Amino acid sequence: MADSRTLSFEASPVWEGIRNCIIRVKPSLTETGLFPNTRLDEHGFSSIETMMLLFEIEEMFGISIIDRGMDSFQTFGALEAMVHRLARA
Repeated sequence: MADSRTLSFEASPVWEGIRNCIIRVKPSLTETGLFPNTRLDEHGFSSIETMMLLFEIEEMFGISIIDRGMDSFQTFGALEAMVHRLARA
């Protein structure tokens, strides 16, 4: 059973955009459940794939993540929160 954070995460338009970027970088995750507490490395993201993902997200949302440092997120939920915060700035 999903908790309220998972439900709001899945309904987030920001998350939907990020999920689309994830699928472009790693098409094998199309049918995979991605949850806020899931770490990117749990799905085998290499450092190059992570960079590609960040570039896709930056382009989609018109933000700059790379300058913030890749250590500022490790889970999909933390990534979604960062993008949401930067997109509002």
